[in-house]
Amino acid sequence: MGKHVRAADPLFLPVIGLSQLRDVFFGSRTVYLVMELCKGGELFDEVTRKAQRGMPEATAGRMVRTTRTHVNLPVTPCNVPCTPTSHTPHHATSRGQVADMFSALHYLHAKGIAHRDLKLENFLFEDTSADKALKLIDFGLSKTFTPGEVLRQVVGSAYYTAPEVRMGSQSEG
Repeated sequence: MGKHVRAADPLFLPVIGLSQLRDVFFGSRTVYLVMELCKGGELFDEVTRKAQRGMPEATAGRMVRTTRTHVNLPVTPCNVPCTPTSHTPHHATSRGQVADMFSALHYLHAKGIAHRDLKLENFLFEDTSADKALKLIDFGLSKTFTPGEVLRQVVGSAYYTAPEVRMGSQSEG
């Protein structure tokens, strides 16, 4: 994906649920993406910790809360509702971590980018606060796509790979 990233690219703008791209460096054979620092740890570790103790219903509810207040705002060229001064969707008034995940995926797909390695380990918490935001990371396997294009290359982590990907018929829809 590195060859497609430009300093003016919208991926440099803050988006709910997406680790912010800070800089890009090109080596002779490698592309280095400098991403936002997330100090809260992996979603995988938190789910594993809570599963061992038992996750209270209130905790699960906070993670999946997706209450939205829809506001009539201008829509950007990628059809993602945004504030007039930033590219951060601000219609989440009571967002949970699952809402952060969906927000990131919606934004990427609206930009024609398939992450291709979605797993709990690739979602990091921004910090350790009680209402911590969740951020998607690791774009090493990402690929641009056009609507309706079938992605046939099998990539990603085996334990998380969907059957349709293994069968070679992954598509956006």
